[in-house]
Amino acid sequence: MNLLDIDTLQLCSLVNTSAFGIVFLLLWRGRKADDYLLFWSASALLYGGVMIGFALWGERGMGAATALLMMLAFSNTVSVMGVRRFEGGPVLAPWMALPALVIGVAHLGPLWLMAQGWLPADSQIPRIADVLGLTAAMAINGTAMISGPLRGQRIAGAGLLAYIPIFLISLVGDLGVLSGDHSLGSLPLLADQALLGIINLGLLVLPIDQAQDALRAAALRDPLTGVWNRAGLEVQKRRLLAPGAAVVAIDVDHFKAVNDLHGHEAGDAVLRGIAQEAGRIAQAQDGALARIGGDEFILLLPASCEGQRLIVEALMNRCRAAGAAPGSWSVSIGFSQVTAAETGFEPAVVRADKALYHAKAEGRDRVAGLAA
Repeated sequence: MNLLDIDTLQLCSLVNTSAFGIVFLLLWRGRKADDYLLFWSASALLYGGVMIGFALWGERGMGAATALLMMLAFSNTVSVMGVRRFEGGPVLAPWMALPALVIGVAHLGPLWLMAQGWLPADSQIPRIADVLGLTAAMAINGTAMISGPLRGQRIAGAGLLAYIPIFLISLVGDLGVLSGDHSLGSLPLLADQALLGIINLGLLVLPIDQAQDALRAAALRDPLTGVWNRAGLEVQKRRLLAPGAAVVAIDVDHFKAVNDLHGHEAGDAVLRGIAQEAGRIAQAQDGALARIGGDEFILLLPASCEGQRLIVEALMNRCRAAGAAPGSWSVSIGFSQVTAAETGFEPAVVRADKALYHAKAEGRDRVAGLAA
């Protein structure tokens, strides 16, 4: 027998999904630039429309049932489209036609065979095909959703994929126990009451995940120059630690004089200029650049970087060229490398600092610590 009255469960699913559709729509009205919310609203409301359609027209013929089943698959595809919009990529992809197409073929194929007399009128094949079509469509949409990098995507994808065993269990029950008119029984509709919430709450989590990622990234960046700060540098050290990795300590010569004579805006421009030049090197060599103090920077170059000393000398020449403008400035640089016996960057940082002080003592505007 059915677990609960089908009509009651359909009404509960309709209320459930419509509530989320309205929530997404209201959120969009307050943030109209976030149009991915419209996709999620459309997905939820389309599923509600499918519930109404099955209640009103599901038994009225092959065409109505086929259209409703295809709309059911497409409602989940629209959720995936919204996620792709959220990520900033193309909304449409060729594979998105597959879920609705699979359900349409699975539903119409056995009915056509029955109309040709190749299947008996009481055959269970149409029921089996409907369930397998729904299962395949859910697998396609669920896999596309759960493969995303964000937590909310994985939650929503898990909710979609959880329908698959529900469908299959319901099919076994239909074929072995039930003899009613409802091909899927009440189990999928009962599962709706939990899984619809999981799927839509997973989608709601996505903007929260994005905001948290942005806050975490901001906490690791220097707001003036955009390069790593001390905390960000510690994270990058774990990635770059290896014998032969280079530590380049950079300090602006007479930086206080730049601020005093030309103003703090000029000083900020100097810092941004150094960050730009050294940052290009860090990016090109897969290294890391951090601002660790007022006018102090640390550049880390990986052990795999060839010609580290030449790169540092090139950086010095770029800084000299930039400092030739009015309000001229220069930098002093200390260089060191991680040895095979060291298990962290700290000793190399200390040596680079000592080399930097040596460069300043020798007259500034030079590199120290480059000797092999």
